[in-house]
Amino acid sequence: MDDLNASRILKVQGGYNFRDLGGLNTLDGTTVKKGLLFRTDELNNLKPDDLELLAQLNVQTVVDFRTDQERAQSVDLVPTTCKHEIHLNILSANMDAFVAEIQKGTSDLKKLMLEFYKDLVLGANAIEEFIKFFQIIQQPTNTAIIYHCTAGKDRTGYTAAMILALLKVDRQTILDEYDMTNFYTEAKIKDYIANKNTDETIQAGKGAEYYIYKLVTDANGNYKPYYKQETGNSLTK
Repeated sequence: MDDLNASRILKVQGGYNFRDLGGLNTLDGTTVKKGLLFRTDELNNLKPDDLELLAQLNVQTVVDFRTDQERAQSVDLVPTTCKHEIHLNILSANMDAFVAEIQKGTSDLKKLMLEFYKDLVLGANAIEEFIKFFQIIQQPTNTAIIYHCTAGKDRTGYTAAMILALLKVDRQTILDEYDMTNFYTEAKIKDYIANKNTDETIQAGKGAEYYIYKLVTDANGNYKPYYKQETGNSLTK
C-alpha cells in the first residue's frame, strides 16, 4: 500500500473498513479534500478510543444506508460531536430478499449479485435515497460526514464511486478504491462466508464494479449521472 492510501486509513479497533475519501487527485488538477467524508462499515462495535478519534475528526453527521432490520440488529455508536443521524433505506425490500436468497444457498450467486447491483444503480428507491444523500453532503454544516452500510462494501462502495466520479477522479483510481475494501474486510467477509452458506463472490470488486460502469457510463467511458446533481467545489481543493 502506498503512503497516500495508508494515510487515509482510520485506525479504529472496533471496525474493519474506515477510511477518508479525501487525498485523491482529480483529472482537472485538484485534490479531494481530506477530513470531510469518511466511508465505514457498521459502527456498533466501536471502542471508546474509536469514538474519541471520530470526535477529534469533528464528525457531525452519520448517514446510515442500512435497512430497519439491519439497524435493529446492530445499533450505531456515534461520537459526541454527532448532531445528525440520518437513515436512508437504500434497497430496503431488495436487501431483505437478497439476504434471504444467500441464506437459502442460491445456486447462482454471481447472477444474484449482479441483479443486486443493477437495483443499486437503477432502482427507483436507490435513486431517490442517493439524491437525498447528495443533498446532505453539499451542506458544509453537515461535515465531517460518515456514511456506511453493514460491511462498508456494496452500498457504501458504490456511493464512494459516485462521489469520486462526479469529482473527476480517474476510473482506475476509483476501481482501486473500490477493490481496496476486500483487503480491509477480509476477516469480516470470511466470517460471513462461513456463517451464511455463501462464497467469495460476495466480495467487493468481483466484476461488479465493471458492471456498474457499464450502467452509468456512455460509449466513451464518460460518467453520466442518472440524476442531475452537482457536488460543487466544496469537496475539492
